[in-house]
Amino acid sequence: MPIRILVVDDSAVIREAVRSCIDGHTELEVCGEAENGDVALDMVQRLNPDIVVLDLVMPGMNGFEVAQQLQRLLRVHE
Repeated sequence: MPIRILVVDDSAVIREAVRSCIDGHTELEVCGEAENGDVALDMVQRLNPDIVVLDLVMPGMNGFEVAQQLQRLLRVHE
């Protein structure tokens, strides 16, 4: 079973570049892409990825804030 990765970046070009790097590895799979922190949090709950690759500098909720929200979310589900 591949490791499922959610890619979060406000730049579609960067998301595509990350996806293209991952697509060559059979043990990895991009399960989704998000353009901002709010979408990322929703997608984490729906897709349950193994790894979230976060852009740290995004408009609205930055990557640090998303990581903090993910920590809170994961504590609730433990």
